[in-house]
Amino acid sequence: MIPDSSEYVYLRNHPLHEEFARLCVRHESAAYPAWVGRFGSQVVRNLVSLLGSLGKPRRKVFLIEGPGALAAVLLRRAPGCRIIMIHADPTLYFLKKQGRFRRWLTLRLLAKVDAMLHPAHLMQDLATGYFPKAFHGVFHLYVDTRRWKPLPSGGMDFLCIGRADHFKNQELLVRALYAIREKHGMDVRLHVVGNIHPTYESTLRPLLGDSVSFTGWKAHPWEDLPAVGYYFNLARLEPSGTNILEALGLGLARIVFMGCGYAEDVVAGIDRNLIVPPELDKVVAAWEYLHFMPVEARCELREKCLATARAWNRDRAHERFKTVFAEALAASGGA
Repeated sequence: MIPDSSEYVYLRNHPLHEEFARLCVRHESAAYPAWVGRFGSQVVRNLVSLLGSLGKPRRKVFLIEGPGALAAVLLRRAPGCRIIMIHADPTLYFLKKQGRFRRWLTLRLLAKVDAMLHPAHLMQDLATGYFPKAFHGVFHLYVDTRRWKPLPSGGMDFLCIGRADHFKNQELLVRALYAIREKHGMDVRLHVVGNIHPTYESTLRPLLGDSVSFTGWKAHPWEDLPAVGYYFNLARLEPSGTNILEALGLGLARIVFMGCGYAEDVVAGIDRNLIVPPELDKVVAAWEYLHFMPVEARCELREKCLATARAWNRDRAHERFKTVFAEALAASGGA
């Protein structure tokens, strides 16, 4: 049963987060107006969120999309209110690099969260270390395998899905591409379905050549990439990992960095040899492991990828989120 006095407060509003939230809460609102998001300062966003919450209805249950939405609910808590947070945000990952006061303030505020729902076990482990008394549960995302149709087998080029930025760490992937081309004398290319974030331009652009192409975002990337055979995600942090599931739906084995949130949850169940440290030689070795794998083993690996994408379908993901939300509510004393 969905509590009537419940509300989902979002930030950028990831479409899957909103989809899951609507299964469990009655109302929804933005933490702050869209124009505030253009400010780089989190202090400004929090202040606008706090002031903008005045006069809005109080709720018994809040589901918030990350730490940045917390300020929007602090003055709206009804007696016995429970705050449940979707933890798919890098705030805690980079907390040790913050100044002492900002670190103290972040921890003080997040201590008001009663339960945290994580899209990967890496995120759960990270949050539990800071907030052992809160409820922690893991849910899973999904992709529509009807939209991500398997690519033809036998392709040689590399694929990466997602915006190129510091988190995604595409510079390591580009260096791996060049190392493989030189070592094996192969004319393989890298296709990135996405664009380069402006703040990452000066880092990545000097590394690029004719063997790397950015397609921009495409809803059906397989229609233009028939030669793709390998998928890489060497992200420094990948809390949700939707792109990993998309690659599974394409039938591609992926090589991931061991700090990638979804690696332990998904890729480890397919082949742990594809989880590597962020070292160039290890990435090249993982590609060689795949490339020189016997044909029969490669076919079995491909089927594992497709089966995993099909297994985590929409219905299963919905049920998992509803279950972990109900557990969080019960554990924190909610209705």
